Amino acid sequence: GATVITNLFYWAPNLVIVLLGGYSVSEPTLQRFYILHFILPFVLLIIVVIHIYYLHRSSSTNPLSGIDSWYVTRFYPVVIFSDLKMLTTLFVVLGIQLTYGVIPLFQGDCDNSIVSNPLQTPLHIVPEWYLLTFYATLKLFPSKLSGLIAMGALLQSLILIVESRALSPVIACVHYHRVWSIISI
Repeated sequence: GATVITNLFYWAPNLVIVLLGGYSVSEPTLQRFYILHFILPFVLLIIVVIHIYYLHRSSSTNPLSGIDSWYVTRFYPVVIFSDLKMLTTLFVVLGIQLTYGVIPLFQGDCDNSIVSNPLQTPLHIVPEWYLLTFYATLKLFPSKLSGLIAMGALLQSLILIVESRALSPVIACVHYHRVWSIISI
């Protein structure tokens, strides 16, 4: 996983050094990789908090779009207490998880304490089947930039295939009379 991610930045040498700490998957690269995976949930939490703040600030309290004040749900106490109820439920579930380790994926799993080896992927990490085409495309070319260009071309061809299937009834309808007029001649 980390090798494929580091390969994506090889087209800009200075970017590799700044973002990943070098060209090999070593300790600085793995530290940045783990820090990114640690910080990302907090970034998402901040985005959710900002979203809730602006959602409540701009008054999402009129679900029936009524003009009369009878149909307007009051922000306080209804919405605030429903948010507090969900936040309390979330903290209770997380507290149970941290205390008892109900989900062994996060605690007590021996695979989480394996020392990272940059030269060998652990056996329990298996690439997803839907990404194997992209892995093969990246490994096919010796130059990282040409591999990225080929991967972009592969993505474009997949998009074209999907769009051509979506547009085929329209194209068939447009060219129907033209094709039959050519055949009849």
